[in-house]
Amino acid sequence: MENKVFTYLEFALPIHNCVTIPELGGFIVNQEEPLHHIDANVCVPGYMITFNPDLKHDDGVIVSYYIRDGKMTYNAALQKIKDFVKGLKQELSTQKPVSCGRLGSLYMNKEGKLLFEANSSFVFPSLYGLTAVGLSNLSNINRRESASRKSFPIKYTLGSIAAALVAMFLFTVPSANVSNNTGLQGAITQQSGFIYSLAEQVKPLLEADSVKVLETKVESKEPEAQPQSLRTYYIIVGGEDTQSRAERLLDKIKKSGLQSVNILEAGGRFRIYVASFSDKPEAEGFLDTFRKENPKYETAWLYSKRN
Repeated sequence: MENKVFTYLEFALPIHNCVTIPELGGFIVNQEEPLHHIDANVCVPGYMITFNPDLKHDDGVIVSYYIRDGKMTYNAALQKIKDFVKGLKQELSTQKPVSCGRLGSLYMNKEGKLLFEANSSFVFPSLYGLTAVGLSNLSNINRRESASRKSFPIKYTLGSIAAALVAMFLFTVPSANVSNNTGLQGAITQQSGFIYSLAEQVKPLLEADSVKVLETKVESKEPEAQPQSLRTYYIIVGGEDTQSRAERLLDKIKKSGLQSVNILEAGGRFRIYVASFSDKPEAEGFLDTFRKENPKYETAWLYSKRN
């Protein structure tokens, strides 16, 4: 049996959180809150996959993968999915479980109801590599901070002593008889010559550093190129096979109160969308708000299209 449907489902479910296989049912992702207790670990948040056999409408997600990979029309892709579901139900009617890839398995009970058993070892891409985090008592943290603060004065004291010794070495003038002006002036002249020579050697280095700093400041003024989004995300509320039927549906939706709706043609399918975004998190946030404010369109879904 062709298993492309479950391959696409495994890839699309972590992205859309709810994916429907036409005439079979919908697979939904529910996030479980991470467990945390005092003197314990904070566990990695988990996801639970559930199955609802009552969600049988076509949300266009699986179909879009068939259209993209098989380079076929919408109707041809939908027919492939229907043929797959028909064969799947025949196999399930024998009371044998059918594997859904790494997501779990489907089976039919004696009453003829479809049930889904999720695979507990399946790891979602967003959680890959995460491990539990240990917690520390506040009293232990305070003790470590106190020990660190006590060690600072010793370090600074040693540094101050070293700095004082260096200063004494640099600024101490060789001893000479005060009454001997010639010897004193010679010592001062010799030390002044040393300081002047040192300054002449350091000057080119300082000038070079100044040039580098100026060049760095000038380069920092150049604006960085902003990356362009490679996909556009549409909030879909309906779809039709032909443009004429899509236009009639568009008029019906406008009369119901939604005015900012348009038609998107892609892969031989005409979809009605209420908004479009270049940022996926922004589109998902709008979709959640739109569903809550418009219960009539609670089945609205997110469609991604390459620019």
